[in-house]
Parts: sequence; structure tokens; C-alpha cells
Amino acid sequence: MRSLQSLTSAVVALSIATGIATPSPAVAAPSNDQTQTTLIARPVASRTTITLQKAANTWLSPIADTNQFERYFEQCANAAPEEALSACEQATTLEPDVAIAWDNLGAVLEQLGRYEDALAALNRAVTLTPNDANIWYNVGVVLAKLHQYESSVAAFEEAYRLNPEDELARKYAELLRDQFGN
Repeated sequence: MRSLQSLTSAVVALSIATGIATPSPAVAAPSNDQTQTTLIARPVASRTTITLQKAANTWLSPIADTNQFERYFEQCANAAPEEALSACEQATTLEPDVAIAWDNLGAVLEQLGRYEDALAALNRAVTLTPNDANIWYNVGVVLAKLHQYESSVAAFEEAYRLNPEDELARKYAELLRDQFGN
């Protein structure tokens, strides 16, 4: 079984190679030329316009105060994590049965390092919409950060099963399985 350090290096390389992440200055780098990349959950804002329109038509239709929800939802999906958190929480409070809002909340919480809270939000999203590959991908990211590798592999595999075009989910499942023997 390989170390977490070698897994991190492999995830960084895979993330950069596939375009899901870019190098950023390391938090505690011993020299200025060292970089570090982290795996992050996918916010809904990264989906295609068609997917967003489909989600809006499916999930927003029963909402009473659509304008207020949409304002919170837009800020939740597009603002920096620190600014988005309150909007995400407001969106899920206004419409607790909208899975896409819970997915965004989970992605924001993950980016803020609040992994347990992120997992709770994402579990709510999965309960509401169990066939959403993006939600399962985000669950895989959070579980990996919580060092729950076997569950993370299962989540990435489910994301890939639901969306066979998501090669990154498949690759992360393989990487974790290879690294931790799952």
C-alpha cells in the first residue's frame, strides 16, 4: 500500500493533466518554485448551459419565490466560497427539496475544508436526486478528503456509471483503488 503523499502527487498530476485543476502556490512550500494542487468538488457552475437549463426546468418549477431563490442560487454557484456559503445556506433554507442547491452547498463547504458538513449536504442531495453523476463525483471528492477511500471509490464509480463520459471519475476510482487496495 502506497503512502498518502504518493496519492496526493498522483492526484495532482492527474488533475492538472485533465484540466480539472491548475497549479497554485503551496501553503507551506519550502521554496517559491514548489506548487501544490488540490482536488475540489465541482460546483454546478462548471456544468454546461444545457444541463443548467434542464436542472432549472426540472427543479425550480415548484418554487414559490423563484426570484429570491434564484438570486441566492446564482451567488451560491458563482461567488468565492467564503461569500457563497451564506447564499447556499439561504437557498437550501428557502427550498430544502432542491438537490442542486444542496450539491452547491456541499461543493462550497468542501472548498472551505468543512468536509463533514460537505458530506452531510451532499448526502441530502443524493437522497433527493440519486441519479446525478455530479453529486456522486462530489461525494467521492469529500470522502477521499475524509480518508474514507473505499467509499470514495464507490462514489466515483457511481458517478462514472451514471455518466460514462466522466473519465475523471473513472480515473480517480482507479487511482484510489490502486493506492489503497480497494
